[in-house]
Amino acid sequence: MDELTKARGNAFSIQSAPEDASFTCIGDVVQDGWIYRYYRDQRGDYWFRTYVVTDHGAVTLHEYVHGTKEPRMGRWGAKRRRKKW
Repeated sequence: MDELTKARGNAFSIQSAPEDASFTCIGDVVQDGWIYRYYRDQRGDYWFRTYVVTDHGAVTLHEYVHGTKEPRMGRWGAKRRRKKW
């Protein structure tokens, strides 16, 4: 079994990944106008991000649904930043 096939059966949404995780892209699967991009983190866990193919190119599922760019995740992103009181 190749790594992409293994990832497809075991991947979690990248939106729930730890904020300090680093990823290596292992490949894309295109299916019915959707692109599933799979990643492996430093621990060997698999993650995916979903894109939708539109007339203007591929956009993340978040951008397709909400019309805005997805907030950045991770160390320099604002998504999980705590407020300072």
